Amino acid sequence: MSLWFVVPAHRRFDLARICFTELRWACDQIGDATAVIVSDDENLEIADDLGFSTVESKNDLLGRRINDGYEFAGRNGADFFAALGNDDWVDPKWVAGFHMPEANQVRCSRLTAVVSEDGSRIAPLRVPYRGGDGIRFFPRPMMEKVGFRPAEDHRPRAIDTSIFRKIGQALGGNPSLIYKDLHPLQVVDFKSDNDQLTTYRACCEYLHGREITTPFAALADHYPAEIVGQVASYYTGVPV
Repeated sequence: MSLWFVVPAHRRFDLARICFTELRWACDQIGDATAVIVSDDENLEIADDLGFSTVESKNDLLGRRINDGYEFAGRNGADFFAALGNDDWVDPKWVAGFHMPEANQVRCSRLTAVVSEDGSRIAPLRVPYRGGDGIRFFPRPMMEKVGFRPAEDHRPRAIDTSIFRKIGQALGGNPSLIYKDLHPLQVVDFKSDNDQLTTYRACCEYLHGREITTPFAALADHYPAEIVGQVASYYTGVPV
């Protein structure tokens, strides 16, 4: 099994470096997993430092950037594909703890978490809509049917909708969605004050339980202490 994460990245270099470091750890824990970072700025150098592949693609249309990453992964032998933000963490136990999807399936999840822009809170969420939280695992046969370019190139956002539409057209019907969840912090999205499409407060529409006011202690239950310390320092300004 070869799993590739596709990560469009733009600015937020300090946070991206921390998230790419977590992704490097996660990929090493999973085993046969890696990532391709798609950007046109310093994120490419950060990714290269951590041993990830890179694709230079102008930061204008997100649909095209996502496609450029998926196509690169497909041409380099990926068996499974998942898009990830450059401000996200994933728990490798959640990734590797469940079977990857069959040829006509998409593996999805509903549980995710977001850290507030000031780092003071983390909110566990349950995303109810079709396809769940947005990190989805696609099998190679499905991607082959769309030439490894599942999104509509011209889209600046609403990428998920366009992917499901294009794949549905290629398959002659909607794929089967399977939901696999391990714990509320299996995926973490770190919010910042700039270059943010969706705010922390907007995400709290899907709050599942209560906000946690000790976010870094909660993260330390699932992620390496050194990397948790780095992201805590990013928010507090206190060196690790």
